[in-house]
Amino acid sequence: MYDFLTHIIFVVSLIAIVYILARSLPRIADETGSMPTSAFDKLVERLPLEQVDEALVSTFEKILRKTRVLVMKLDNTINRSLDHLRSHSPALKEKQGAVLKEKMEQMTEQVEKN
Repeated sequence: MYDFLTHIIFVVSLIAIVYILARSLPRIADETGSMPTSAFDKLVERLPLEQVDEALVSTFEKILRKTRVLVMKLDNTINRSLDHLRSHSPALKEKQGAVLKEKMEQMTEQVEKN
């Protein structure tokens, strides 16, 4: 399984390198002047790189949006779990009881003063 994963990562890396090189070829050709056209240049010219770039950007944007939603859902789930743990914690109940008792004493003091 790990071998398969490393092969996939390697192939995707090679594709990314070729893509970056293909995008930078027109800039290199403009700076150096006229270059003889080779078979690779003709192949690169035939590739619809702008459409591929737009599709990649669109796909990455969708993936990032879905990842954001998943992270937000996970955050909400964690917060609910923490609230549940807090509400069932005996130390917290004891602390809340002490705070409530203190507030009641303060209120009775205020009532007695009036």
